[in-house]
Amino acid sequence: MMCTHVFGMQFDFSFLCLVVDCGDPGNPQNGRRILQEGTTFQSNVTYECDPGFRLEGVALRTCRPLAVWSGSQPSCTRK
Repeated sequence: MMCTHVFGMQFDFSFLCLVVDCGDPGNPQNGRRILQEGTTFQSNVTYECDPGFRLEGVALRTCRPLAVWSGSQPSCTRK
């Protein structure tokens, strides 16, 4: 796109915009994921375990710029 007459100067702007979607982050066995904002860039997913199980790993993951979730999926193990 070419923009002219901006404070008497000429600027050449080029932008490429893409939707970054990390897809389904998965559910741990004996637990669940909680998606509050969807699966696109900067969205978060949190994990929790069913009663009688404890979470092993990080409970929060974030959709990163290269369309991958941060970290790895946690697991739920019996207490």
